[in-house]
Amino acid sequence: MDFLGLDDWRPVSFLVVAQLDVTVEDLESESFTVELDEVHGEHAAVVRLPGGLVFCLVATPGTPLGGFALLCGDAEGMDWEEALDVFLSQTPFDRSAVSWVPAAESAGT
Repeated sequence: MDFLGLDDWRPVSFLVVAQLDVTVEDLESESFTVELDEVHGEHAAVVRLPGGLVFCLVATPGTPLGGFALLCGDAEGMDWEEALDVFLSQTPFDRSAVSWVPAAESAGT
């Protein structure tokens, strides 16, 4: 994993992958570089995984779920499930950290 700065998050498009029930401290304990996005006032972390996919985790304290939204930049036809599998398989987090996924929203749950 390569930890990048917010200035490196410049996707042409991005995919909303999941909501993770993690804190800034959880991310930092796993060596993620967490920055304060001064424009939006939220914490964020950007990571490039070995396959080249770049993910951005953005804090969402004002939502009922809290935690961090997981975004995948330039997913090139990949769906949220594939992107989530890639992220979880190459980071220290597992499915127990996932508190929301797009399918649950579309199913009305």
